[in-house]
Amino acid sequence: MRKMRELWAYRELIINLVLRDMRVRYKGSALGYLWTQLAPLLLMLVFWFVFSRLLSSSITMFPVFLIIGLLSWNFTAEAVVGGARSIIDSASLIKKVFFPREVLPLVSVLSSLLNFLLSLPMMLLLMAAVQLGTLGRLNFAWTIAYLPVLLIIQTMLLTGLALLMSALAVRFRDFVHLIGILMQFWFFLTPVVYSIDSFNNTVFGIPLAVAIRWINPMASLIEFYREVLYGQAVTAPNIPTPGLPALTSVLRVLVTAVSLLALGYWFFQRRSGSFGEDI
Repeated sequence: MRKMRELWAYRELIINLVLRDMRVRYKGSALGYLWTQLAPLLLMLVFWFVFSRLLSSSITMFPVFLIIGLLSWNFTAEAVVGGARSIIDSASLIKKVFFPREVLPLVSVLSSLLNFLLSLPMMLLLMAAVQLGTLGRLNFAWTIAYLPVLLIIQTMLLTGLALLMSALAVRFRDFVHLIGILMQFWFFLTPVVYSIDSFNNTVFGIPLAVAIRWINPMASLIEFYREVLYGQAVTAPNIPTPGLPALTSVLRVLVTAVSLLALGYWFFQRRSGSFGEDI
C-alpha cells in the first residue's frame, strides 16, 4: 500500500510521460494517431490474405477472429518490449531526477494500453461491417461488458513482465537483443492467427491445447477476448455466439497475473538500487 500511495503521488509524472510517449511515437507522421487504427487493420489484412486465401482457413468471420487476436497481442508486444528498454532508454533521466524507478516500465505498459484503447473503435467498426456483410445483422452481445475485467488482468500481467524484463535488461544488456526472438517464439505459441482447438496431438500425454493454455496465459487471455466479443471459433456455415469464458479459467489467469506482478515487483526492487551503477 505504501508503494501504491507513492505511485499515486507521482501520477502527474506518469500521465505526462505516457502522453510524451504517445507524441514521440507518432511525431513526424502525416497520419499521426490514425496509425493506431490503420496499423492493426493493415496487419489484419495481410494475415487474412495469407491464411484465408492462400492457406484456405474456413473460420467463420475470420477478419473478426484475427483483429481481436492481433490487437490483444500488439498490446502485449509493445508493453513487454517497451518495458524491457524503459530503464536503459531513460538513463539520463534516472541520473538527474529522483522518482520511483518502477514508474518507467509502468509508463510503457500504460502507453501500450492507451494505444490499445484507441484501436478499439476501429475493431468494433470492423466487427460490425463483417457481421452485417456475413450475417445481415449485428452479432454483439452483453458480454462485451466484461472487456474491462480482461483488460485489468492483462495489464497486471504485463506490468509484472515489464518490471521483470526491465531489471533483467539493465543487468544483462544482451537480453535486450534476445527479447525480440523470445517475442517471436511467444507469438507463435499464442493463438493470434489460429484456433488453439485445431491441435489434436498431445505432449507427454496431455492435449497440446490444454498444455498451451496452462503455460501461456496470453493464449487464454486472447481466447477470453474472443469469447466475449466473437464466440468460439467455428467453421462455415456455423455462426459463433459470444459468451463468457469459464470462471475457473479466468481465475487461473488472474492468479498467474497477480503472481507475476508480485515476482516482477520483488525482483525490480532488489535490482533497482544498482541501476545508477549499471546504466
